[in-house]
Amino acid sequence: MFPTSPILEALTKTCLADAYPGIPPATQIIKSLLVRRGPLKAQQLYDIGLQEFPTETVRNPLPGQPDKVYLEDGSVRMRKAANVRGGKTAWKPMPTAPHPDHPFQSMNFFKEHLLQPLEVRNLVAKRQVLAPLKSGADKAAAVAHALKLTRRRQREKAEQLGLGTGFRLTKHDIKVWEAKVYSLPAEKAEPEDMKKEWVYMLEAPGLEPEELQTYIQQQNAVVPSTNLDIIPPNVELEDLDLDPEPDYPPEKRSEYQSIISHPRVASRWVAAVQAEEAAFKLSQMNLRAIAERKAARREMWQGIKQNLKHKEQKEIEWLKERQGTDGEVDRILKIKLAPAAVKGKMIERERFERATKRLEELRKGFGLKTRVLVKPPPVVDGSAPVPSSQEETHV
Repeated sequence: MFPTSPILEALTKTCLADAYPGIPPATQIIKSLLVRRGPLKAQQLYDIGLQEFPTETVRNPLPGQPDKVYLEDGSVRMRKAANVRGGKTAWKPMPTAPHPDHPFQSMNFFKEHLLQPLEVRNLVAKRQVLAPLKSGADKAAAVAHALKLTRRRQREKAEQLGLGTGFRLTKHDIKVWEAKVYSLPAEKAEPEDMKKEWVYMLEAPGLEPEELQTYIQQQNAVVPSTNLDIIPPNVELEDLDLDPEPDYPPEKRSEYQSIISHPRVASRWVAAVQAEEAAFKLSQMNLRAIAERKAARREMWQGIKQNLKHKEQKEIEWLKERQGTDGEVDRILKIKLAPAAVKGKMIERERFERATKRLEELRKGFGLKTRVLVKPPPVVDGSAPVPSSQEETHV
């Protein structure tokens, strides 16, 4: 974790407040939700935090990332890909956070950069609890699981009675076997009315159980929220249908308030807020450094393009001064002045002719008289067209 020092406090004093005006740090939001609403799942913490502290992207969600990006000429932007036929595939932009103007940003960011550091500091703990089934899907899944257990017991009983396992039977025989087996009397499994869920709870790091119980007993009255640094929500939510519903009796709420009011625990929460601010400051510095490197590379590439363009212009001027004096100069000048759409094919034809000429010279030098069939590329520079049939070249 990040260290705590006066220099760090000076650097990160207002970074989160400037980035998310009107919204407290995410660490304080998590602490406030756990104290006010009790143990909650990670998804519940995320959803309620967005609803109680809404931003523009929460009210009006951002559109999803496009599958294809089109350039100014209407073509699809492509990228190199070795595992795709043709070596290219559609370029996709980097995924962005759905709520960049909120401290939670995204569910992955919330879990990895907010909940996990609090778990490391032992300020919150992930516990497994039993919760009653509420949704129809959970109840249907419980009934299906009970039926599966019952049929497993019937199959085990069928093996004991010598009816076999139904392995390698035809479609008709397997239906007959199932009708016999699943009619056998067996202990019926009842569907469960509870399910296991993982929830986050407040912890008291650095305190022994006896010391904590003694401190809780000393708190005769509930400490006001202002003294506990509990952030009130910007939007009050009513009648939340949570699944599972948190088991949060008044005595548990009093215990949580006593835990966070302990001086040692309160100091750890302050350090956690400072660590969050420092991490945010560091991420902003990294983003600025990345933007500066991209701008420098873009400027360097523009300079290289300008230098190449200037060099090519000088070459064309030199060739124009000597135009008509040499056939080689005329051919090079014709290629350089050709439109970009046909320049590649002209270069390909020129290379083909040079290679053919060189091959002819080599074979004559070795005294070989062979006949090879070659087909030059089609003419695209306005000269006479080449027949579609293959030409015979004596070398």
